[in-house]
Amino acid sequence: MRAWTQSTGTAALKARVGESDLCEVHGTHRGAEASHRRDLSKHPDEPWSPVNLLWVCSAAHAWFHAKSLLADDGGWRIVRDDTPPQARPVWLAVPWPGWWLLTLNGTDGTGARQHLAEPVGDPAHLGLPTRPAVLPPGPT
Repeated sequence: MRAWTQSTGTAALKARVGESDLCEVHGTHRGAEASHRRDLSKHPDEPWSPVNLLWVCSAAHAWFHAKSLLADDGGWRIVRDDTPPQARPVWLAVPWPGWWLLTLNGTDGTGARQHLAEPVGDPAHLGLPTRPAVLPPGPT
């Protein structure tokens, strides 16, 4: 299987978000950029995999980097441990508010891997709150 590139990973991310182009964290306004869930300097393997990417507004992206431990609580950044992104639930507002697992699922006809966003059925079973205690601010 081919590795994800910036182009293919961003295209898969945008396909996940769909035509709404909404910030995946807020769901009320457009996203503006891709945000990496794991630190690229510590985890250079597959940085452009869509399970490692979120489509977010600039305000949320800046907050993820400024408040990385709080962002870790929502799964938006993974800084406390080395959990792979596909094994770490992330709280998203799109397509509906809740905890999601972003997973890789097979390949398409060209050999490029496909991915899915799967809802977490019972967040409490995984020790997760209904929603993170703190959400990043939206655009001003």
